[in-house]
Amino acid sequence: MFEAIIESLPELAKLESTVSDLERQHGEASARVQSLAHKTGQAREDDLNREAAALNAGRKPPNPTEPRLAEQLADAGRDAEVLQRRLALAQGEKARYLATHHATILGLLGEAHAVEGARVAAAAGEALAALLAYHRAEDDARNLQRLHPAPASTIVAPPKLMRY
Repeated sequence: MFEAIIESLPELAKLESTVSDLERQHGEASARVQSLAHKTGQAREDDLNREAAALNAGRKPPNPTEPRLAEQLADAGRDAEVLQRRLALAQGEKARYLATHHATILGLLGEAHAVEGARVAAAAGEALAALLAYHRAEDDARNLQRLHPAPASTIVAPPKLMRY
């Protein structure tokens, strides 16, 4: 958001980086929770099917895999919640920094805008000069045609033969 002025505000750069990192980590943690939730549900179904098949075959049921995955899911869910709270705290810190340094940031943004405006104006001036030069030859050709038209053609068409 503040790419043009971030080097002038190292504390804001640090806050931006922290928020960005936490957003990335929270996204990864949320994806892990979804993946584990799906795996846990599938493991429960698989465990029940294996247990039913073993009992029908007169064998001892195998150890279930769902409890281990459910524990991992609970841990991942807690990690995601902690990251969500850390993100909210970091966003609050950033908001406080922006509120406290609002005038300074606006001044720096205004300066950056003026610098970019001057750069754009210079480029636009160069582009305009190039366009004028490009069209000057075309304008000269039109003026030549208007002031000195091409000579009329002297080729006469052959007479048409009349039929009687």
